[in-house]
Amino acid sequence: MKCNITLQTKDGREVGNAFAYKFNHDGVYLIETDFGHFMKMPRAAMDALWWVGDTATTYDAWKLSRTGDKSSTGQDERIMHAAIVRSDNHILLGKSHADIIIRSPYGTCKEGSLKGFLTSKCRFVDNREAATIAFVAKQIPTPRTAVFSEALWSKKENGLYDYDAAHGYVLKTEGNKP
Repeated sequence: MKCNITLQTKDGREVGNAFAYKFNHDGVYLIETDFGHFMKMPRAAMDALWWVGDTATTYDAWKLSRTGDKSSTGQDERIMHAAIVRSDNHILLGKSHADIIIRSPYGTCKEGSLKGFLTSKCRFVDNREAATIAFVAKQIPTPRTAVFSEALWSKKENGLYDYDAAHGYVLKTEGNKP
């Protein structure tokens, strides 16, 4: 089966553009969307959501065309919000994952929900990639293998940021720094 397939959305209200970059022996493709979501599905399900494009593009070239930057962590990218992607693909944002769960209707953030962060490039990333982005953006002082939202805002963690629902993590004012 072909791999490295560009996928153009048939209905942007349902799903964005994507890239199928892996095919397993069960006939299931691994797909990454423009927004950074990962999913697995058979070819018939792909055909229902996307117009299947060419196979000349590599995964790295697709990521480069999508981000406009040779690495997934460009200097202008930073962590904006803690985020949870529910199993129905709704994305919830907040100061921390606990905050998101508390503010959500009971049972909506359950098994199958993905916890991560939303970046300034509107990408959903896990806490490992978020650690790299936050360090490069100088949001955290030392490199880590994984980051949790508390590293950005908690006094205990010497966090440098306050949280604003509209703007995400914003640098603390002089009188409010740890």
